[in-house]
Amino acid sequence: MNTVVVEKTAKHLIIKIPLRSVERGGGVLSSKAQRTVDRAIAQGIGDVARGHVFGPFQDMKEFRRALPRQSRK
Repeated sequence: MNTVVVEKTAKHLIIKIPLRSVERGGGVLSSKAQRTVDRAIAQGIGDVARGHVFGPFQDMKEFRRALPRQSRK
C-alpha cells in the first residue's frame, strides 16, 4: 500500500503521490490529508465561481503579459 503525502506550506499545498500508486491506479490518504485536499479543492472551485480566474490564452507570451509585474520574475 502506497501512502500519499500531503504537505501544507504558507503558500502551497504539496501532494506527493508515489509513482507505483499511479501505475496501479490508487493511493491511500489519511483522513487528515483527505480533509486538507478537500478544503483546497473547495477553495479553488469557490475562486472559479467568484471569477477569480483569467484566460484562456493563445500562447505563453499572452499569458506573461497578463501577469502582474511582480509575478513575472
